Amino acid sequence: NIVQDNDRIGILDIEFFSLNFKANKGFILTYVLKEYHKDNYYSSMIDFKDMKNRNIRDKNITQKLVDDISKFDIIIGYYSNRCDLPFVRTRALFHDIIFPFYNTIKQIDLWEWVRYKMSLDRNTLRNATKITHIIGKDHADLDLWMDTAICGDKKALQEIFKHNAIDVKITERLYDRLKNYMSGTIK
Repeated sequence: NIVQDNDRIGILDIEFFSLNFKANKGFILTYVLKEYHKDNYYSSMIDFKDMKNRNIRDKNITQKLVDDISKFDIIIGYYSNRCDLPFVRTRALFHDIIFPFYNTIKQIDLWEWVRYKMSLDRNTLRNATKITHIIGKDHADLDLWMDTAICGDKKALQEIFKHNAIDVKITERLYDRLKNYMSGTIK
């Protein structure tokens, strides 16, 4: 079974800046990790002082994120097995931070569930939440990421963080809508 009754489950979303969506050319800006069906949140935003130093940049937020991920038995995300978690793992390796080893934390990527259990023209979080009547998915302006990373705009970073928090909440609701269609889930 994927999920056991006593598993501590976290819903994760990260936001990052990258020139090519790869971690060796980018860095983490924000993350939100919500404990499933509880009001416990773990989150952080990059420190602008750190961001200006190439050798430190996202080291502190990466360490905090890795520490927070390690508190959970299962991490749920959207496109997290192909994007978020490899990005964090790569940044951790860059900063000599020990990322949880293979199979120490289970991962559930709702994108994979949507891809194989639904029939959508595009397997985006927006489409999956729209078809399941989950309200809240916003479309953040790409300029926010540019303004944050290049200009050091703190208001833009706050907007990214808000977008991040919304995505975690709707990802949790999407998991609730889809979990009964997945083998091995008992919650």
